[in-house]
Amino acid sequence: MKILFIVRTDVGLGNHIQSQAMAISKMGHDLYVLCARIGKIERTKEQCPEITWIDAMTFNIFGFAKKIRAHLRKIKPDVIYVHSSWTNPSVLLSGSLFAGIPYIYHTDDYLEPKLYKIYKFLEKRFCKKAIFVVSNEINRARFMCSEYALDQMPIIVPVALSKSMAPSEDVSRNFRKQKKKTVDLVYAGGIGPDRLIHKMILALGKLPSYFRLFLYGRYVNVEYEKKCKMVIDEAKVQDRVVFHRPIPNEDLLQELMKYDVGLLLYNDNTLGNFYCQPQKLSEYLACGMPIVAPHYPGMELMVYKFGIGAVCDPKSPESIAQTVVSVAARSEVERQEQFLHMRKIFFDNIAYENEVAPLQKAFARMDDSNL
Repeated sequence: MKILFIVRTDVGLGNHIQSQAMAISKMGHDLYVLCARIGKIERTKEQCPEITWIDAMTFNIFGFAKKIRAHLRKIKPDVIYVHSSWTNPSVLLSGSLFAGIPYIYHTDDYLEPKLYKIYKFLEKRFCKKAIFVVSNEINRARFMCSEYALDQMPIIVPVALSKSMAPSEDVSRNFRKQKKKTVDLVYAGGIGPDRLIHKMILALGKLPSYFRLFLYGRYVNVEYEKKCKMVIDEAKVQDRVVFHRPIPNEDLLQELMKYDVGLLLYNDNTLGNFYCQPQKLSEYLACGMPIVAPHYPGMELMVYKFGIGAVCDPKSPESIAQTVVSVAARSEVERQEQFLHMRKIFFDNIAYENEVAPLQKAFARMDDSNL
């Protein structure tokens, strides 16, 4: 089956699109991925050379719609795989839904009832007409099913790093052999109030001076950048907080090997945040790091079920600091044991290959129906 996978994002800055594309290709389908930017995905291309990656070289809604239209004529797909609500406007403008081509709809997010009204209006209609819908978390899927009055529950496939994209055992061990005098905390992702970066910084101020915080990402706006700088001064941690611009996911995974504890703090201001299971969870574990996560039901269950860290009140710097101390390794032996455990949990339980069976079954049913 010939499939055109459409997503309006830079696939090199995250692993989830690459993991999903590789899984679909390995089912034996002829896959074309049209994205706004390809970025750096050399390992994925090596692992799965059968995928055809198409760089639209534009994030513009209208420009991307034009690219979709052109490649629909060129590829003549049997099925369209529409990924994320941010892609929907371009797909609609391309006219592809009126061409009679069946499509699958996949979302790794949840659109709140009173937010993003236009995107939500479009998403409901995409879900209604799709062959099937894919969501990344059970509670988000339930809300979607209820709000959109869907005939069937979305398929649940959590976002996660593929085993083939994880740092190799040799690379991992070499990093863990390095002796350290500091405890280095890391966060990678959007730097904004929903990720409670300012609380991380305040927590750092309550930790001993050998704790440091490294942030990889881009500020969501100038106002929050100013707030973080004020908080850094307030906490007196100017020489202990290091900011890095976003880097390709392949490079980021190598960088993450340097760190000791991964931070995944989310505000509880939306249902999507409250029921989150972010892709960074799998990345941190693949790099051998324990995590500090918010004490929300989904994350708390994951953390304690697999013994991969601890949870805290993400709005309390005191709670964050205490939790960081509780998970940080106290010796080189403990650090090595932590590393081995986190890697084992990743490969045995969390990696994308462990979660993809529902998607494989859905594709098998679709193949049997002779679409």
